[in-house]
Amino acid sequence: PHGANRGRYKNPRIDSLIEEGRTTVDISMRTMIYRKVQNILAADLPYVSLWYTKNVAVMDRSVHGFVVYPAGDFFSLKDVWMEHN
Repeated sequence: PHGANRGRYKNPRIDSLIEEGRTTVDISMRTMIYRKVQNILAADLPYVSLWYTKNVAVMDRSVHGFVVYPAGDFFSLKDVWMEHN
């Protein structure tokens, strides 16, 4: 109903692990926690993507610093600069 959980998936164990992962500073521990999250989600399969988009960027060789982000947003434009001839 609120946020990006459109399928309304609910799993108290996932909620607990995500909260634990958010507050854990140790990288190896955090990796282990999120691995558990992914394993549970792979078993439950609460969401199946029916499509995906391909992000393609074509630009002039004078454009530098642009990185295509997986989400397809334009956040990467902040680092773009152009070489002037």
